[in-house]
Amino acid sequence: MTSMSSTLRPTPIDWSLLVAVAMATVTGGFLGPTWLAATSLAAIALLACLTPPEKLVLWYVATLALIVPQGMIAMRLSIADLFAIPLIVRAAVAVMKGTTVPRAAMRWPLVAVAVAFVVATIVGYFRLGRFTAYAVINKDVGIAFQFATYLALLVFVRTRDEVLRLARAFVAGVGVANGTALIAVITSFAGVTNVVYLVSNARFYGWMQQPTVHGGLLMAAAMIEFGLLRTDRDVWAGVRWLNLALFAVGLGLTLSRGSWLSVAVAAATLIVALAWFDRDPAPVRRWPVFASATLWFVVPAFVVGQIFFANLGAKLFHSPAERAEQIKQTAIDTCKADPTLEMCHEVAQAAAQTPPPAVAPPAPVAPVPAPAHAPTPSVQPAPDAKLLGPMMNARGLDDRMAIVYIGWRAYTEDRVSRAFGAGLGTFYARSARDFGVPIIIHNTFEWFLVELGPFGLLAISWFWAQTLLNAYVAGRDTAGLGYLAMGALAAFAGLTIFCLTNEGFYQRQLWLVVFLLDRARALSARAPLVSNLSTV
Repeated sequence: MTSMSSTLRPTPIDWSLLVAVAMATVTGGFLGPTWLAATSLAAIALLACLTPPEKLVLWYVATLALIVPQGMIAMRLSIADLFAIPLIVRAAVAVMKGTTVPRAAMRWPLVAVAVAFVVATIVGYFRLGRFTAYAVINKDVGIAFQFATYLALLVFVRTRDEVLRLARAFVAGVGVANGTALIAVITSFAGVTNVVYLVSNARFYGWMQQPTVHGGLLMAAAMIEFGLLRTDRDVWAGVRWLNLALFAVGLGLTLSRGSWLSVAVAAATLIVALAWFDRDPAPVRRWPVFASATLWFVVPAFVVGQIFFANLGAKLFHSPAERAEQIKQTAIDTCKADPTLEMCHEVAQAAAQTPPPAVAPPAPVAPVPAPAHAPTPSVQPAPDAKLLGPMMNARGLDDRMAIVYIGWRAYTEDRVSRAFGAGLGTFYARSARDFGVPIIIHNTFEWFLVELGPFGLLAISWFWAQTLLNAYVAGRDTAGLGYLAMGALAAFAGLTIFCLTNEGFYQRQLWLVVFLLDRARALSARAPLVSNLSTV
């Protein structure tokens, strides 16, 4: 009988995949020829079909940090999706042949989310009079794909060793992606144009080509690695600690305040989990993780606090309604300067559909003479504003609060919205009236409430609560996957912050963390043994 270690040894197909993935990534990041990127992606898709499922799951998680070049396709796809598709097919074939699917604690929350999407899609159709491509393709198909990938992982990841191997592959893949992207940062200063690091705004975009998303990936991988370092005892510990240091460098270069806040919350959660669950009588391996997690909490918490209070002292924040109007006016002014931009067609349509505001003329007010030596009003920056440099703006928080404000207004528009939600995709379809261009709701929980209604909010709350319960049950089992569960719980806490400032429900790392906690609970010594034998 062939051992698992022998089946996981690199083969010519694996080496070919490594070359194809590197070519697709580098070509996209350095704006290479489209034909070469397309050829590399086609090679990945073909070779993935020839890869056995036990390796497909590892390739999938190892490539989560690599995006398909957006010049190739309008949707935001990861190279990992090219491995997920044959993995889903293999899982479907295995189930049809009689393979049982391990019981998942997340099964009923997932069913509730699916029902909420179906209802919201129907409501959206009656609201808009049509199915929109955004709702059907980006949302419905996207969530169905996440469900299918989750079930495929359930089929092929069954034992504790396989769960640990999956987590290690994710950390290693993100580490390689981050390390090579940091090399691209150096080349950008040498004048080599790439989308990984833009010298013009000094932000680290990573291979995902989005600073906040890249920061979220690094945060999740770092927290899981903390849990693995508390679990593993191997000779690679020095290399893995160096990888964590590079994660910290990458997170710093993103200049993403949301990512830094998520790191602080995640690290604080890890500290509490270690203090609560870790009862190892030999604390030699505990204190390096505990001390490092403390550093990961203190530094970003201090920096984000300084930025917030400096912006507050400089009075850079606006009311949500005022900021919404500013965003709209900016879109109009941008299109006046360059009407050829892609967004300008929608801006013009929104301007034509927006009725002029009915505002009564203001009553005449007698002028008040100013004092002879009245000071000129000005906003004085906070004392540390110069030190914070490009961080001295409140646009990110202002924009999100404006979107939350308009989203709540859309939800409370009428009784149908309050009962069933505004409908899937309706906010995006109608938001140009308020912002000049279509905008999504940058808050996962409010998005569920606004478009999927109270039942949608209940479904995602159940999804979150069940994951936290899974973490609690698995975290008590420090003899098995308990330490991994603590790291995954920390990552989940950080991703919760991400979801409060972004629409993050479709982030693949979120679903991977949820899956790890689901499996860790099922394989916990404290869980009933039958949980590994019954079907979904």
